[in-house]
Amino acid sequence: MDWTIVRTNLLSCSNDAHYPWLLIHALKMNEVKQRFANLDFLKIVAIYFVIVLHAMPIMVDKQNSLIYGILNNIARFAVPCFFIMSGYFAGEKIIQNKLFFKTLKRILVLFLFWNFFYLMIPLNCSGLQKVGYLRIKYWDFYQIVTHPCKVLLQGFYGHLWYLESLALAFVYLFLTSKISIKFVFGLALIQYIICVLGGGYSETGIGFHMPFTSRNGPFASALFVSLGWYFSITKLKLPWQPSLLLVGIGFFTQYFEYILLTSKFPRAIHYEFMFGTPIMAVGVFLLFLGFRSEQSFFSNLGNLSLGVYVLHVLVLDHIRYAIDITHLSIDNFMFFVLTVFVYLLSIGFSFLFSINSRLKLLVT
Repeated sequence: MDWTIVRTNLLSCSNDAHYPWLLIHALKMNEVKQRFANLDFLKIVAIYFVIVLHAMPIMVDKQNSLIYGILNNIARFAVPCFFIMSGYFAGEKIIQNKLFFKTLKRILVLFLFWNFFYLMIPLNCSGLQKVGYLRIKYWDFYQIVTHPCKVLLQGFYGHLWYLESLALAFVYLFLTSKISIKFVFGLALIQYIICVLGGGYSETGIGFHMPFTSRNGPFASALFVSLGWYFSITKLKLPWQPSLLLVGIGFFTQYFEYILLTSKFPRAIHYEFMFGTPIMAVGVFLLFLGFRSEQSFFSNLGNLSLGVYVLHVLVLDHIRYAIDITHLSIDNFMFFVLTVFVYLLSIGFSFLFSINSRLKLLVT
């Protein structure tokens, strides 16, 4: 516990009658800061693994690599944990009308701005060199006109699906939480099963094909956001031992599913969410939630995780181009160096955004 904060607040009060109340208030505020510091550190870890997932196409012999398979499955906790944290921080506030619409408006503004950003920014460096900016943008706008539903569900650039999915999950929670908790989780679980069966299991006998990627919409996000909301309103915490057990059970379940599906049904390409994923993600979240941590430099880095998420694809696209033209071979060590480099550059760009008070809202 940071007693310096408590002592400073107590000394600022000259009225002895206020002392007991101020002590309780200072202790509560310090507890909140510690809790957020823990989850800020989780944000740093999770956003790094998001970069790992998006950088994996750079790895050599990925289909035959044991390390690739293990790392790919470890990293799958990252996005679900962000959904859980979003639901956790929203808590009871999300079911209140004014705060719900304020939160929804903020997410939609982020979704629209970053879609416009990636629509106008020159990506696909190799194509840009061959055919030019205007022709590439012509085809980008053509994709919007011919596939409007895909853009609405996923966004113009693939990783922006998270923002749209988060908004729909909040809408789902706002509507269903007025009925009952059982209804919230019952319907969310059904949606998640649809997500899994329409994704990695789509080529199996129990799976099916969907007209869009099954992770999009609230199919994946509703369950995780609802779990975060539930942990917030119940103040649920677990010791590190059962939390770590959940991580292990979830990982090995998911890894077994991955091995089975990639060996028996290689045509199925979407392995983002498995039946073991929620178990692993919940375990990771509760593990970090149970840690005690003081406010530190890491808290400030965690606060920029949104900026890293939306900007790291831009950095990664240019690094991919540099690797292609130099024919650089990436081993496991270089892959680690590369992902850390992408993270640091993304942090730097996010920091530049955060200097301006208005642009700060786009990255924090």
